[in-house]
Amino acid sequence: MANIFNPDIQISMIDADVALLHDQIRKLHTQRNSFTRTCSIPQEVLAEIFSHCRCNVIMHVCKHWREVALSAPCLWSTVVFHHGPSPLSPWTDLKLERSKHSPLDLEVHVEEALDKVVRRESVQVSVEETLVKALRQLPHIRNLRITCLHSVMPFLLQHLTGPAPKLEALHVCRKGREQSGGNEDFISDAFLAETTPLLRALSLEHCMIHLNSPIWSNVETLNLAYVPEGLMNTTQELLSLLRNMPALHILKLVEALPRVTSASSWFTKRGQDVVSLPRLKKLVITDILTAYGHFMPYLDIPPTARVKLHMEDASDETFEYPRKAALLPESILAASPQVGSISPSHTLKIEGEYWGASRWCIQLCCEHADCQAACFKSSSRYSTYAHPDHEGLRTEAHFNLNLAGFSLLANTFRMISLRDVHTLKLWIPKTIDGPSPWRDIFKSTSRVRRLILSAIGVMSVYDVIRDLDPEGPDLPDDCPLPDLSELHLELHVRHYNSRNLPSGTKVISLLQRALTARADLGVVLPKLVLDGDATVMFKEQQETLSGLVQEVVWRGK
Repeated sequence: MANIFNPDIQISMIDADVALLHDQIRKLHTQRNSFTRTCSIPQEVLAEIFSHCRCNVIMHVCKHWREVALSAPCLWSTVVFHHGPSPLSPWTDLKLERSKHSPLDLEVHVEEALDKVVRRESVQVSVEETLVKALRQLPHIRNLRITCLHSVMPFLLQHLTGPAPKLEALHVCRKGREQSGGNEDFISDAFLAETTPLLRALSLEHCMIHLNSPIWSNVETLNLAYVPEGLMNTTQELLSLLRNMPALHILKLVEALPRVTSASSWFTKRGQDVVSLPRLKKLVITDILTAYGHFMPYLDIPPTARVKLHMEDASDETFEYPRKAALLPESILAASPQVGSISPSHTLKIEGEYWGASRWCIQLCCEHADCQAACFKSSSRYSTYAHPDHEGLRTEAHFNLNLAGFSLLANTFRMISLRDVHTLKLWIPKTIDGPSPWRDIFKSTSRVRRLILSAIGVMSVYDVIRDLDPEGPDLPDDCPLPDLSELHLELHVRHYNSRNLPSGTKVISLLQRALTARADLGVVLPKLVLDGDATVMFKEQQETLSGLVQEVVWRGK
């Protein structure tokens, strides 16, 4: 009877009842969950969901999830072999076992010598044996990425000589030794010499496969980066390679072009030597100007292909480019082809900046006029860039020019040929020495409807505003940009004070003169937008400007 009133016994009895209730609640939850839609998801769908998660976490959620994870080989198909300062992953062998010969994505990173034994879970493991075990899966490998030391490359290649019927993408990067350009830098002909019928993407960095290898034939995406000197001696060798790849969709060349010592052949016609790539969708080249100018004329690419260029002018001031040479072939800055009855509309952006050398960016977008605003994405206070992933971005070219290369820029402006430009954006870093190039641009883009003129400082825009004046000196009688319906003037200065007044007064005078002359010809500007901290100088002239423009919008601070 005394036990009934014993507190410890009472607590124990209650704890037992609580445990029983918890067990019953757990069973009820399990029973309830069995009727939910998530528990009726097919295993193949659940496995696809798991492929976006960490397997070692998924397997500890519940028994059902663990069974699904273990029975889905695709969850174990990504194997990373990393031999370096960090220890070997204990998952390598386990993933190879659980993949059950499903298509593998294998990444091999070797940053140290292979002739060593490491300790894993109190067991000595040979690095070579583990790597060879992974490479023996070659018949089942779908994507293969190899990054290794130069001294390790022969060991890897001798285990990659068999057939690879499932291989779709291959990336090889050699590190370590300076490139000598000797034959030892070529990847052996025996490398994947059997058969690679599904190989579509090939990427090589600091190395090169022999040009007569059968591995090139069906490639659709090719990336050649930092090809050692001596492995691609002439432009004809590269052209011969591309000529045998008619299905190429994406071509990326990073410091892979053969070097030339003369610019005499800059953008000259090549006749029968031209290589046609009718299926090319994207072209990316990063190199020096002389090599690019010698190679580019050999390519015949579709007008719809996206082009991205990064060029460095390595010439000195004494170097002479051909008199009519330009930075881009005429076809790249020509009007896009008409689709059905719809004529394409373009957004052209030209931006320059000076940091010792002259750096210029030319961007061309092609789309419907009502979508132009979506094309550009603000990247800073003063600059606007076309988003690199925007579907309409057709050309993006960056050039770092020395004094010798500036003539190339002026010639490029003269050969722009666009039927319809919705927006022309000019970013001017400072006053340009020599003849003004802006009138040439206005001639080539005569149907511009919106002109955005941006600059840091006031003097930079003198020439542009003067070239908008139909009565300017040494100009023809026709009115520049007759279809212009909107002018954005965006001026910034670091410190606006009395020292800026003379140059500011001159800009106001030039603008008033240009607007008056255009109005006298019946070409009245519908809208003028004044933006930037430097446009405070226009505030007192807002009433005068309103008499010359239908609408004035002032956004100055």
